[in-house]
Amino acid sequence: MYAIADLVQYFGWRVVVIFVDDDYGKNMISVLDDALTKNRAKISYKAAFAPGTSISDINRLLVEVNLMESRVFVVHVNLDSGLTIFSSAKSLGMMNIGYVWIATDWLPSLLDPSATNNPD
Repeated sequence: MYAIADLVQYFGWRVVVIFVDDDYGKNMISVLDDALTKNRAKISYKAAFAPGTSISDINRLLVEVNLMESRVFVVHVNLDSGLTIFSSAKSLGMMNIGYVWIATDWLPSLLDPSATNNPD
């Protein structure tokens, strides 16, 4: 979260955080908030959704955050909802030039096959 905060501060971005409303998501928000405060920055909007939220509700959430001033989104969710968010964002035209998407640890774990197949 501190690396994300440094990136946000460096570019002077205002960010919208999209997160799952459970302990996993809330803990991240707390750490990111602390890191941004240390850099004299802040989250402009927190968009939470419940675990198991439907695709139509995720679409509504994305339409809502797309109306915000910021086009920089930090996504901290579980694997299934993360893929749904990115798929919905693409269909809504939110993956075009002018948008920035920062995914936390769920995306690298999907992209690194050794992370899931490691017998150790």
